Amino acid sequence: EITYIYHFKGKFGDGSSGIGEVISHKFQSAASYTVELTIIDDAGASDSITKKISVSEEIQNIPPTSRF
Repeated sequence: EITYIYHFKGKFGDGSSGIGEVISHKFQSAASYTVELTIIDDAGASDSITKKISVSEEIQNIPPTSRF
């Protein structure tokens, strides 16, 4: 029987989490975080992976300047 990914669960290591078909997260400060991603299929089976990541300060996006 073919199963399909039903949804993802994420724990971001800063007290927040997410669940859904697509999850994303923006960290509020530069630090090291332990992030866990769980994948659940439509039959209820799941698997998880945990990684330590390092987040650096956000780089400011400076708009380009047009010149002729």
